[in-house]
Amino acid sequence: MPHAELQDDGAFEALMATRLDLLTGGEWDEYYSTMAHWLHASNGDSAIRSRAVERLCMAVFWAERHSVAEAKRNGATRTFDSATRVKWLTAQLELSQRSYDDTIPAFLQQLRYTSLDDGNRDILQQWLLTLSASPPRGVRSDVVDGSLVLIGQFDEDHADEVARLIALLDAPSDYVRACAAHKLSGIDCEHLSASAAFSLILDKEVQRPGIAGPFWSEWQFMSESVPVNPIDWMLEILDRRVGAEPADMPFNGIDFHLHEICSGSPDAVRHMLDGGHFELAIETATEIRGVVPGMEEVLREMADRADYLVYYRAQVHLALFYGVVHPAGAHGSIRHWHDWSPECDVVAFHWGQDTEVLSVLVLYPVGGREHFDDAPAWSLTNRLLPTELRGPLVHNRTMGSGEGPPEPFVMPHQTLFDFTSGARVTLDGDSLKKRWLRIEISGGRLGKRWTPR
Repeated sequence: MPHAELQDDGAFEALMATRLDLLTGGEWDEYYSTMAHWLHASNGDSAIRSRAVERLCMAVFWAERHSVAEAKRNGATRTFDSATRVKWLTAQLELSQRSYDDTIPAFLQQLRYTSLDDGNRDILQQWLLTLSASPPRGVRSDVVDGSLVLIGQFDEDHADEVARLIALLDAPSDYVRACAAHKLSGIDCEHLSASAAFSLILDKEVQRPGIAGPFWSEWQFMSESVPVNPIDWMLEILDRRVGAEPADMPFNGIDFHLHEICSGSPDAVRHMLDGGHFELAIETATEIRGVVPGMEEVLREMADRADYLVYYRAQVHLALFYGVVHPAGAHGSIRHWHDWSPECDVVAFHWGQDTEVLSVLVLYPVGGREHFDDAPAWSLTNRLLPTELRGPLVHNRTMGSGEGPPEPFVMPHQTLFDFTSGARVTLDGDSLKKRWLRIEISGGRLGKRWTPR
């Protein structure tokens, strides 16, 4: 049904909220039909089509199969023809691609993380081979070829299969190279030991970046088996490589992995600065939303740099988590309220103007206190953000279940309180003992209605 006109986005969001684990029998046919309409709707957009593809992949390759297995365990008789579903899905993708050039590319993105059984794999391989030979408008043949690498069977005990992937590390397409590197991630066999693989990838990466990150993607979950120090390995690549990583990679690059695994290492951040990798250094130094021992000194140095993206983020991070207000105050958006209360220091942040305003306050204990007890913490919070302004408590906006009475979202070292106004109170410290090292109050959607003093 190409170009079918559907209801507004609210209908799509309601469909996306469908519990796939609760669908039974004919409900699956109705679900597939309704979701597929959003691949063709003239009032849809690229983001909606992408999300519809993601949900259809989940249903076809995983959810319906599991619902059938669960029904059988409960004594029901149900059948599931996986091949028919896969062929139906590829037909829907082709139909949508005739009108929009982003549907099949969205599906190929999903294939990076899709687990296939042998039957589905055979069907998709034949379909992808046809696409590669004659790609539709908007579909890159090298992305199709990379997808074939990803979904293909690989047995590391076969020397020819290992050799084929090694050869693809030098393919003309950066996308195909990255897919081959990802396929080799975790390898440790007679034909390519883990140590040899890490050496091989390093040597190729420094000459032509784009494969080390994809190669690391599975090793990161097997840290005890990694034959090298991953930080040293990645920093050597950073120091020696001849250029930047490709912009369009199917998996995260080394820069991404570095900023995560080095986020607790001031020495690694300083190494990045010394090598001129300033944006990576600030990404790494600000990854952890809290105090990292030894990182304050490095952040202070970055706060004095000339590069706006570096000094501004360093100044904001220092004020948010270390209670340090740089003299420049991030262009006046940060203020230090020295004398607001003898119980705390207050750092005030104010961004925007007119109706688009965001205010944030961060409170730190003073006067020899190492923490706030819970009652004083809320007394200070209520002075700054009165209950009548913030409104009742609601479920956490990003991590709450949405079920039952609203309650704070509790983690071991942080508790989040969300309110109907959009305001949020974040208490950092010991959630069990309710001893707080830091209080963060964000006005959210309150905008100019909240003018804390």
